[in-house]
Amino acid sequence: MKSLLIHKRIARRESQKRKPFTNAQLSLILQHPEFVAQRDGQHPERYWLILALLLSGARREEIAQLRTEDIREEEGCLFFNIIPEEPDQSTKTPGGRRRVPIHKDLERLGFRHYVKRMRRAKEKRLFPKAEKGE
Repeated sequence: MKSLLIHKRIARRESQKRKPFTNAQLSLILQHPEFVAQRDGQHPERYWLILALLLSGARREEIAQLRTEDIREEEGCLFFNIIPEEPDQSTKTPGGRRRVPIHKDLERLGFRHYVKRMRRAKEKRLFPKAEKGE
């Protein structure tokens, strides 16, 4: 009978798993005035990082490590160039090296303007305050 019991560690880990946000919860968060105000406020990277993660499907570390030069355009398609070229960049697996098209909603909201702003400010990183593992 002992083999049928769930080990305490496993049970605890299962109970601590995070549940994904519902569409209604995401909508509330993304439309909240405090979140929207960050777009043009003191911390626009918070706004754009969240949306880039949500609309790209890329891992947090992949998006957070992007440099301004990693946003590229070819044949009218804007994309994240997730190809580690610098020592502080990496992917989880070799197959993680890829180009991820930037969602039209991200473009519509002004992501291209944010990238230009970061380039004009001579920022090397797209999200300069984001650190690996955060």
